[in-house]
Amino acid sequence: MSDKDIEKLIREVQRSEGWRVERGSKHYKCFAPDGETIVTVSTTPSSRNAIKNAYADLRRAGLDLKGRN
Repeated sequence: MSDKDIEKLIREVQRSEGWRVERGSKHYKCFAPDGETIVTVSTTPSSRNAIKNAYADLRRAGLDLKGRN
């Protein structure tokens, strides 16, 4: 897993209808269209499962990333 994987995920979220992404110094904040749900993704994940967990968190928040983890 690399930072490029995270950047690809964030680009997918930004292209999704109604989702908004803000970048902090250490995390991305992904805001769901409902205005209440926020998913936080590390800019430099240290865990091997971080990208998989990020996809799962976004899926639970209602984002459908077809064909992903």
